[in-house]
Amino acid sequence: MANQSEQVLNQLLQFEEKRLKMLKNVEEARLELHHNYAEKRAKLLSENKETFSWLLDSLSELRKERINFQKKAISEINDALLDSKVPEDLTKEWLHLITKLYHSDVSVAQKMVSVDFEEIDDQAFDSLKEVIENKLYSDINDHVQAIKEEISTEEDGHQVPGVD
Repeated sequence: MANQSEQVLNQLLQFEEKRLKMLKNVEEARLELHHNYAEKRAKLLSENKETFSWLLDSLSELRKERINFQKKAISEINDALLDSKVPEDLTKEWLHLITKLYHSDVSVAQKMVSVDFEEIDDQAFDSLKEVIENKLYSDINDHVQAIKEEISTEEDGHQVPGVD
């Protein structure tokens, strides 16, 4: 009976060792995913530094232009319309339309030079995550197959303790 208890204990210990090994593999996969993501992102940024710089500069220029329009151009247009004796209600309507069209055009320009960094990051991370998950599932399947083979070998060789 003591021998059978030792055998069960040893099998439990082996199972726990294998379980801890799988947990270690999961943690290594998680760390590998984050490491690969950081590397890929850094490479993307460094390889496209000039492009990103141009995009950011262009967006900055568009913001400055929009502010200038609000501060200077609108008041100059308003003054010109008042000097031309355009009725006040018509002046307000024209200024509203000019402002609306201007902001619409600038918004289109911003969309054209904008880069969705979040989308790029998400795509890179999802791609790497899929590779890591597939590797991890493969490791788990190999581990499960090894356990099945071990159980089959033990059942063929002798009665497994605790199994009738």
